[in-house]
Amino acid sequence: MKPGDMVHVSKFGELRFTGTYLGPTRRFDPQKLRHLGRFLTYSGNVIDVDLGNNLVWSFQVIE
Repeated sequence: MKPGDMVHVSKFGELRFTGTYLGPTRRFDPQKLRHLGRFLTYSGNVIDVDLGNNLVWSFQVIE
């Protein structure tokens, strides 16, 4: 997954949203690790998702 890709984001197997991957973010991590991903949804919301937690979140690139 690279910035600009359209992605289906699922949480526990259910589709949560479809949006554009903006890239890694360090916003909520005090250790400055780059495991959070930032997504822009169609409604204009920016959502940060923990990319390192594969048991909860899953991603499917559609473009």
